[in-house]
Amino acid sequence: MNTKRFLIFAMLTFLKFANHLMQAQNAPFALWSAVVLNTNSNKKLSNTSDFGYRTISKDFISYQTFIRTGMRYNISSKLSFIAGVGLFNTKTSFLKENHEFGHEFRIFQDLNHQSSRTNKLLMDYRFRLEEKFFEMTSKKQAYFGWRGQVRLLVGIQISKKITMLSGGEYMESLIKNHFALDQIRIINSLAYKVNRDLILSFMYMYNHRITYHQNIFNFTIIKNIHLNDNKKPQI
Repeated sequence: MNTKRFLIFAMLTFLKFANHLMQAQNAPFALWSAVVLNTNSNKKLSNTSDFGYRTISKDFISYQTFIRTGMRYNISSKLSFIAGVGLFNTKTSFLKENHEFGHEFRIFQDLNHQSSRTNKLLMDYRFRLEEKFFEMTSKKQAYFGWRGQVRLLVGIQISKKITMLSGGEYMESLIKNHFALDQIRIINSLAYKVNRDLILSFMYMYNHRITYHQNIFNFTIIKNIHLNDNKKPQI
């Protein structure tokens, strides 16, 4: 099966599966989109910034916007550490008539392991810690919370251009000295490498929270920028 036929088959299967799942959720399905810019200055240091816009329901109601940026240090060819900050604006409920957004300032630290894309079998994992500062809304007072995340993805390198990964992510929060499950995500993703500096990522996530569960479709454009073109691109 050539690359074009595989992509068409995978997309049709994905849409059929997604349509079935949307009937079972108890929160509006979400469509997420983002642009990620990786700016590499040398072999050890780079900047990663992402800009996101997220909607809910078939009416594509704006639910969240964010901007996040951080500096990455490459410990080795597979292991890296990144620390940064982000600004998030999130709708305070799923109701269409609600127009209030809560504002959040976030600090984060990531430890990432990514398998070489020259391997056939892949295993990627990430440990993330977040410090979250929420401003007051009409529903809640201002508060501070911690959140820890562990993500594990395994998959295969189908071709030089196509990568498929599946796995899960577990998140737990600490608010007012109380630990609680934040959410659990089941993840399936397909990445298509257009060229060495441009990757398109298509992802489906089943998101389980204490109060609801939700189906999420995520499309991300990843662009690599090289300040020194002699350096290898980050993928």
